Amino acid sequence: MKPLDPHYVFKQYKIKKIDKVTALENLCIIIENGEDDLLSVEALKYMGRVGLQTFERYQFLENLFLSHKNKEIKAISADLIAENFIRGEKKINPTYIFDKYQDKRIDRTSAIRYLQLLIENSSDEELRLDGLKFLERMNPQTDEIFNLLESLLLSDSNLDIRSLSAKLIVENFLEKGKKVIEYFFRNSNLVFIQKSILEALQNSNIECYKELRGILLEDYAKSYGIICEEAEFFIDLDFEVCKTYGDLKLYPNYKEFSCRYVHELKRHIEGGSEVFYSVRNFHITGVDLSSNGLRELPESIGALKKLRYLNLRNNGLTELPDSVPTLPRLKRLNLEWTELRSIPKWLYSFAKSNYTRDFLKEGVALSDAPILGIFQIMIGDCCLFKYDNIEEEVDGEAQGYEVDSSGHITGIYLNNVENVKITTLPEEIVNLKHLKHLFLHGLKKENLSLSVKKFLANLESFGAYRYISPDDQEHFGLNNLKRFKNIK
Repeated sequence: MKPLDPHYVFKQYKIKKIDKVTALENLCIIIENGEDDLLSVEALKYMGRVGLQTFERYQFLENLFLSHKNKEIKAISADLIAENFIRGEKKINPTYIFDKYQDKRIDRTSAIRYLQLLIENSSDEELRLDGLKFLERMNPQTDEIFNLLESLLLSDSNLDIRSLSAKLIVENFLEKGKKVIEYFFRNSNLVFIQKSILEALQNSNIECYKELRGILLEDYAKSYGIICEEAEFFIDLDFEVCKTYGDLKLYPNYKEFSCRYVHELKRHIEGGSEVFYSVRNFHITGVDLSSNGLRELPESIGALKKLRYLNLRNNGLTELPDSVPTLPRLKRLNLEWTELRSIPKWLYSFAKSNYTRDFLKEGVALSDAPILGIFQIMIGDCCLFKYDNIEEEVDGEAQGYEVDSSGHITGIYLNNVENVKITTLPEEIVNLKHLKHLFLHGLKKENLSLSVKKFLANLESFGAYRYISPDDQEHFGLNNLKRFKNIK
């Protein structure tokens, strides 16, 4: 055999005179001898055709890439690494690389370089993100890694990768990276990443944090025509929407319209992730967040001191932030089709102050009206009808209440599947001493307190209906339904 002839070695392998392992060993010997760079280049190319996918060959190529003086050999080595160990079927896993580093089978420099090659070359977004997470644990501080992170922050298509890259720049290259971060803040409107940068800075450099936060607040305030203190709410809101949709949220993305009176602030477009708001004298007076897929409402909503109208309809909110009851001007609140697990204590007094007048006009007792006010908030803009005789007025689904001659509530009927979804009940419902009949759609047993359950058990009739799908409908607590046989 002619060990210094790459073509001969490959030919022997093709006609099965030698096996794959022997062929690769001979090709490696040619390269390691280093007598002729042209022969080494040929040997590398043939190694790629034979197939490389073992960790030992990965280390061999990595050594060539890091230390060989010939640029062509370095480039071919990098290509072979990317093709065989990053983009190929037998991908090098970031966990595998990190484990090798912890076991001291590879040094820190090599581990960082392997992760870098994976991040730069892999088409698997999850692997790239995992590689970046392991890179974070190693606190890399080389110019090469900074250049990688800078490139990822400014141009990568993956939002999570860009966000984590920004965090790594803050943690490991703040002095060097301050200019690129400031450039990003002034020239980009990707709030998800901007928010991540601010969170990282808050724990490491408070002066830089205040400076960049000021830039962002000024941009938002200018975009929406509001004071800086209220702009923080839109920043946090964008951040929440990004978390829900996993998408880039570009500001300004919300639509302003003027309203002379609170009741004129209505949602004009159904569906999508759109927000409508109204502004007067640089203060937000109304916000419609309906149908945005929100699971959390930002605590910073408490900064909207002039807010009068808040629509949270059709969001996955399970609770409200503590700042909502601190809004001094709030008059109207819509919690229709939310997923609240409990009714906050303050909602009773809020309903008493803002939602009882119409019910008092209908003859409802002052002690009972706030409960109807809470239900009105829970069904939003839908009407809550007063029934004189429900059996005559309603055939099937209902949406209203009955009172006795003294104005005390005797029946509440909210089982209109299309309009109503009541997932929980206020604790104060136990004070409705005259209530006999209660029927609801959407109620969840796990959201009820023991005292409320005991109260429901003593009603003459109670029904809770939860529509899950045409083939999956849940009923519970049904008793004595003879009088209301048409109500499901």
